[in-house]
Amino acid sequence: MTIQSNLAILKEQHIEIKGYLIDRLKARHLEWIVEHLDDPVAAELFQIIIQERNDRAKVNSNQSLQISRHEGKIEQLGKSNQNLYNENVELKQEVSYWQEKVNELLQKLEQLRQDLLDFDQSEIYRLGQWLKASLSKTARERQQALLEKELVHKDSYNLAVSDLKNTIQQQQDGITQIKERAISTVESLEKTNDKLRRQLGDIKKYIINNYGDKKWQEITRYFADDQELKQ
Repeated sequence: MTIQSNLAILKEQHIEIKGYLIDRLKARHLEWIVEHLDDPVAAELFQIIIQERNDRAKVNSNQSLQISRHEGKIEQLGKSNQNLYNENVELKQEVSYWQEKVNELLQKLEQLRQDLLDFDQSEIYRLGQWLKASLSKTARERQQALLEKELVHKDSYNLAVSDLKNTIQQQQDGITQIKERAISTVESLEKTNDKLRRQLGDIKKYIINNYGDKKWQEITRYFADDQELKQ
């Protein structure tokens, strides 16, 4: 079978089958077409090849425009992920601050426990001493005894207890606030992350379906390298 007959068959197949004719031609076919442009088959095939080249150039231009639009969305997704990371860092710093406050509270509680264990200096011991002495006194003497600092030491005790209560209340208020904020932040992060994942999935599916998996891999590598440079 001659080259001319082969090309005639390819021309008929091109009419029935979708796709570019140039993809099915070999080098010797192209050489024959160029050398025999006066042949009707060669002339018609040459016109088809020229038209295919123009069509491909137009398609590539449209692809570049579509890909550039998706690259903008992907870059926006990268910025959103960076914002989520920054918010997470701030939340960790705030949690660390309140953890330090909790540790301070625990230290004060431990000091109070040690004071109570030191029985000779404890308020219980002093109260017992005062009660024992008061039982042997008259009502007036007992009233006077309440005013004697050495027997009761209630001023220093009340001051310590009041300070501890204020510290506990401050810690509870702070922990409640950080807990509420953390819950709100986590919920917001989860919603935003789910939304970004869905958008990224749609973009990935669109690019793979229209431009192929290779183009998607090129885009992901580009943004991965760009993110490493920014860090």
